[in-house]
Amino acid sequence: MKQEQPISSSAPQADYPPARVGWTAVAVLFLFTVLSVLDRNLLTLLVGPIKADLGLSDVQLSLLYGLAFAIFYAVMGLPSGWMIDRFQRRVVIFWGVVVWSFATLATGFARTYGTLFAARAVVGAGEAVLVPGSHSIIGDLFPREKMAMPMSVSALGIKVGQGLALLIGGALTTLFVPDRLYALPLVGELMGWHLIFIVVGAPGILLAFLIFLIPEPRRRIVQRPTHIAEKPAGFAVYLRFVQRHLRFYVSHHLGILLYGMTALSVIAWTPAYLGRTHGWPENQIGLWLGTALLLGTCGGMPLHGYLADRFFQRGVTDIHLRYTALSALVGWPLGVAAFLVSNPYLAIVLIGLMFFAISTYGGLSIVAVQAIVPSDLRGKASSIMLLIIGMGGTILGPLIVALLTDYVFRDPARVGDAILLCVALGLPITALVLSFSLAPNRTMIAEARARDGAHMA
Repeated sequence: MKQEQPISSSAPQADYPPARVGWTAVAVLFLFTVLSVLDRNLLTLLVGPIKADLGLSDVQLSLLYGLAFAIFYAVMGLPSGWMIDRFQRRVVIFWGVVVWSFATLATGFARTYGTLFAARAVVGAGEAVLVPGSHSIIGDLFPREKMAMPMSVSALGIKVGQGLALLIGGALTTLFVPDRLYALPLVGELMGWHLIFIVVGAPGILLAFLIFLIPEPRRRIVQRPTHIAEKPAGFAVYLRFVQRHLRFYVSHHLGILLYGMTALSVIAWTPAYLGRTHGWPENQIGLWLGTALLLGTCGGMPLHGYLADRFFQRGVTDIHLRYTALSALVGWPLGVAAFLVSNPYLAIVLIGLMFFAISTYGGLSIVAVQAIVPSDLRGKASSIMLLIIGMGGTILGPLIVALLTDYVFRDPARVGDAILLCVALGLPITALVLSFSLAPNRTMIAEARARDGAHMA
């Protein structure tokens, strides 16, 4: 992988590539994001058959969804961010897609908890390149004033993947009954849930080549003294940047960690809630819950990104986090009501509306960071966010629900009460924590604009 030569941030907006180039990149990255989350979240639909086949507890299942995936996802984010800032981003992303797709395929051959745990870990390691890679590429293809919309569309792939994991997984359960044993030539006997993972994982190895449809963007970095201009910034440079703006980073990262933790508690365990409380089979859960997540987030994220760009252009420079905090408050009554109503179809509608409201956290909160850091620090900024937010939210969200179910309520059928408690506490606390980041966010945007203007002079 050859290191590319950056261009200075003094380049005017006219130097950005045509919009079609930027949006082609967004489309490819969107597809990869969908694929990554599809591979990652398929497990949530199949918790029942996997639990029965391997004799697992809810806590063990939560560790498969959270700990096994998140530790390697977060830890590998650090070298991934370093590679994204140093080498050709297309090549790094290509190998990441190949690795996680192969690991999803390998999940279909896991016959013990240990091998399933290991396969999930490799999925996390491969997916770690995508977030810093996407953020870095989009940040170099769009000016700050127009970044929220493409970043939100790219991040929309997370929500689409979550919905498709349920829809596609539910459809596949009609072809391969998850708890039925199938005899295959050369391979031997596999359960239906094994075959579903194989079918989902295999196409990604070929789809990885789509990354080469887009050109490698030139980097837009802050000019540095001549004697260090050719040396890429390391993590020490980024950490000094964080230290100068510690109030912003603590409140931003903690708030988004809580937001992601709350959202993932709903996503990870609502299929089990519908199965245990309402007796729905996997194909019915996949159809209805997958549709609700798709409609809610596909309607919400582009709208939120569009409105945030409009407000930002009008001078509301803290809009990315202000909007995110307000969305948590709007989503709170919807999420609480979803797990109090007795009608499962009404619960599905409320969950879809909740995710329409709260889908800001996957896009706008990212723009808040990417808009204030130089280009050659963007990959590192994303990798640190993965380490803190990705690991914390992905592990704690599913795990807290499982701990409440297994050790507080002591009844698997009360998983809905555990989710309800997470939503009722998580969303208002999120809004409160994010409110402390608004003033420093405004200051940092002003500093970033002054820095850009100084280099253009």
